Amino acid sequence: MQRWVSVLLSCAGVWVLAGPGWSLLLAGVAVWGLAPRQQQPAAWSEAAAKARQKLAAVTATPRRAVAVGTMASGAVALPTGVLLAAGAGAGVISLGVVLGGVSLLTGWNA
Repeated sequence: MQRWVSVLLSCAGVWVLAGPGWSLLLAGVAVWGLAPRQQQPAAWSEAAAKARQKLAAVTATPRRAVAVGTMASGAVALPTGVLLAAGAGAGVISLGVVLGGVSLLTGWNA
């Protein structure tokens, strides 16, 4: 009980000094560290087995298909991140740079 009270008070102190985000992060880490260890349920092992099968299927696919998929996701994710971090103008500029790079790599400009 004393450990949980100390975690609660330290989270409250972090809330006052650093803000709610850091306080929630500290609470999550503390709960993860203080929670009793238990066996994983059967659903976790089934999900892990399915994930291993999917990973094996992905690694068996041709490299070109994987490259096209990851290039497309990167071309979408990078401008979105810049848009959220720096604003709309920077997002549009980074989209132009990404599309220019993709066109150079794939030979669209040839």
